[in-house]
Amino acid sequence: MSDSRHVQQWLVAYMENYQKPPEHAQQLCAFARHRGAHLMYRVVRDAMRDATSESAQSMNARNDSREFDGDPGGQGHGDAATKGDRASSPDADWKSGLHPIPVLRRLRSEIKGTNSDRSIRMTLRRASSVPRSYRGDSSEGRTAECQPLVEPRLSTHILTQTYQAVAKQLLAHEAAVRASESIERFGKNLNHSHPDLMAQSTTCMICFENTECVRSAAQLCVDRGCEGWFCTCCLAQYFENIIQETPFAVPTLRCPGCKGFVPPSCWRKYVKAETLLKWQGNAENLLSLRCGACDEPGSLLFPGTPSDSRECLAREAFGSQAQDPTEAAELEQSWCQYERGEMSAGSLLDVLLTTWHPGYHDQIDQNDGKAPDKFWDRFQAAANLIEDAGLRAVLQLSVLRRFPKTATLCCNEPHCFKCKVTTHHEGTSCEEMQEQQSEMEDGVQFCPSCGVATMKSEGCNHMICLCGEDWTWDGPED
Repeated sequence: MSDSRHVQQWLVAYMENYQKPPEHAQQLCAFARHRGAHLMYRVVRDAMRDATSESAQSMNARNDSREFDGDPGGQGHGDAATKGDRASSPDADWKSGLHPIPVLRRLRSEIKGTNSDRSIRMTLRRASSVPRSYRGDSSEGRTAECQPLVEPRLSTHILTQTYQAVAKQLLAHEAAVRASESIERFGKNLNHSHPDLMAQSTTCMICFENTECVRSAAQLCVDRGCEGWFCTCCLAQYFENIIQETPFAVPTLRCPGCKGFVPPSCWRKYVKAETLLKWQGNAENLLSLRCGACDEPGSLLFPGTPSDSRECLAREAFGSQAQDPTEAAELEQSWCQYERGEMSAGSLLDVLLTTWHPGYHDQIDQNDGKAPDKFWDRFQAAANLIEDAGLRAVLQLSVLRRFPKTATLCCNEPHCFKCKVTTHHEGTSCEEMQEQQSEMEDGVQFCPSCGVATMKSEGCNHMICLCGEDWTWDGPED
């Protein structure tokens, strides 16, 4: 076993026995960089302070008095500690001769004095080996408990390598904790409102009445610079009208003042319960698909999940990223941007594909409408993290537009979601299939966002799709 491995085991033994959290990792890295004896003293002292129990402190003090009393030079001949005392010591399992209290005591005396750095390094080396009286000339006299910690004696270079290795372990643990916290925040209902900011009596910018109003920047939209003030009655009527006037659709609700995106978690308290149920039902209709086997209507919308299952879903969807704080932070940022309306569902899908399947974009022409292996399992777990049915439906719709070859939930019958046919039409692209459908059914066009077939009966060319996309009908107005 190498010298650095011996020292590393000693450090890990004290960390584990005293259950010290890895809060000194930055100091350990600093020591590894600067190789400073002063910093080494503080690191060892801080790593043991407040973590060592009174019994452990008294035990180390007893071992210190037996082995090192009266020996300021590190070459003393004190009585050896009993075998029972060694067995109860945290570092006894490592058969180590390095004890922290004498090391700290010598370092303190050396640092306070006028000795040079070379003298301090020699103190570390002397403290790392047992007294000469224990060594003996014969191999029989050198028991396992009397062996020095390292052969040859401990050097500053070995200490540096060891502390650097331990620091990497501690930093990796802290990074994994931060990544896990980021993953657990995925899919939680976005609510950036401030309930502490009570309504104020001012002029409503909709009805122009002097009444109790709420500030849009604090309660509604994500635009913090919005200066709109609206009463609750006007807000309720405003959101009710938008949902009622867009049947079978999941509209994007925006602030009446600045037109900024308003998350469902912020506007749902202003609408009636039946209106909210209608909006959630529209999300299911957005992914409706009639099964070609049983001829029963259904929906492909994932049902969501209880909040107590969120951590399991996050691990299933982003398990490999839960150990990398950089990837976890990027995923969390993209996730929040999507929930704030700052990122489209297609952009979030690109982020997920890059994370789960790094080589997907290089093989995009070979997929032919089929998702990569194991994509649907991960995506279903990720989509179920979204509590808002509308956001979940729009994201799932974006996936089905990218990978339209799917199957019904009732009979597992293969279907093409974009073309609404009961086969995967192998050998024929969706564009070719839709051209054939357009020739067969005159007056059919497809939404540029989700690809849903649309037929106009009358009215202007301004179309509002089920997915909430605004687009213009290609043709003369009625």
